Amino acid sequence: MGAGTDLSLKIKRVRTDFRWSMLMKPAPKIRGVRDIIDIPYDEDGEKWHFLDIHRPEVINKALPAFVYIHGGGWSTVDKTFFHHYCRCIAQKGFVVFNIDYRLAPEHRYPAQIEDIISAVNWVVENGEKYGADTSKLIVGGDSAGAHLSATLGCLCTNEAYAQESGYAPRLKNIKISALVLLCGAYDIKSAVKVRVPAIGKYIKGLLNIHSLRDLAKTGEWVEVSPLLHITGDFPPSFVTDSYDDGLFEESVAMDKVLETSGVYHRTIFYGKKDAAFIHDFQILYFLPVYKKCMNEIVKFINEILE
Repeated sequence: MGAGTDLSLKIKRVRTDFRWSMLMKPAPKIRGVRDIIDIPYDEDGEKWHFLDIHRPEVINKALPAFVYIHGGGWSTVDKTFFHHYCRCIAQKGFVVFNIDYRLAPEHRYPAQIEDIISAVNWVVENGEKYGADTSKLIVGGDSAGAHLSATLGCLCTNEAYAQESGYAPRLKNIKISALVLLCGAYDIKSAVKVRVPAIGKYIKGLLNIHSLRDLAKTGEWVEVSPLLHITGDFPPSFVTDSYDDGLFEESVAMDKVLETSGVYHRTIFYGKKDAAFIHDFQILYFLPVYKKCMNEIVKFINEILE
């Protein structure tokens, strides 16, 4: 990748981190939730290979495990900015594993999905110690995290895709009960055309390419587009987005593919009456739609687990 693109993404990271910090610092305290911070899910010393656990202080029985994968264009922010959101999920009766993963442009794809596979395997192997029932495994995320969640869902349910990727042996213990997909990008070829600032830079950084024309030439967009690998065995999915989000059409396309593939799912789109006028509105605790969407997510998960 050219030095200019690399530098612009690093500058974007600093600005985005600062903005998220200002948004999340005033978040109200969530009572009754215990945090266990910076547990390594891989012992290689890599600074991104850590996760945080958020769980109710009192657990009388094993609770469903919820692995949360943060967004940020695959190249910005980290798990700390999502503590409030993950604590809210934990308060609803889940043990939440809030994970970090290597970021672009320093680490091109598939570093991100490799890390997520490692983290989820760690959760499956160790979650019981923290009060989690890993036979009830939820995976979800926002934006880039939704893309990575959907990719993992495809790898776990599409044998041909898993074999081609080379990850099949590492996926045998991962059984996903449901996916939660918030404002995601699911077809990289179409995502480059959406109304999201810097989406082209994000994708070039993720794939370490000089030009989006290179993407079309190599056909690599097929590998990183979960929308193209969904089968009828794809996990039950909750999909949500805002009509005003630049990535809205990506969620519309996901809804259509899930419908035609016969995958059980629930799709909810929010609009101006819900004040859902911004990307990742689900994470912004000060919007009224925050609790509304959270309740719908929990309702869907409980329905699946029953």
